[in-house]
Amino acid sequence: MRAKTLFLILLCGVALLSTRQIATADEHEFRFKAPDAKSVELMCEFNGWKGVAMTKGDDGVWSTKVTLSPGTYAYKFLVDGKDWKLDPDNSNKKSVDNVENSSIEIK
Repeated sequence: MRAKTLFLILLCGVALLSTRQIATADEHEFRFKAPDAKSVELMCEFNGWKGVAMTKGDDGVWSTKVTLSPGTYAYKFLVDGKDWKLDPDNSNKKSVDNVENSSIEIK
């Protein structure tokens, strides 16, 4: 009887775990066109607004990839260390401390 009870408990545990949705991280590429810029950094809520360096491509588009857990994050681009820019290719917005930012949702 004891083995049967333990087996049922184990079986129920496996069933519960398999039906749960497991949150996973997702790699996302951020891109910003600024052919004349000397530097562009991704500034993001997910890491306390610390700059993430972006690399300039031959086409003048700066890019970087970051791994994000599910959620909605505010971000902007810091151009040449002084100009904070919204993402012109993303109409989604999120306010943080009453400041409008672009936003990305990772599901």
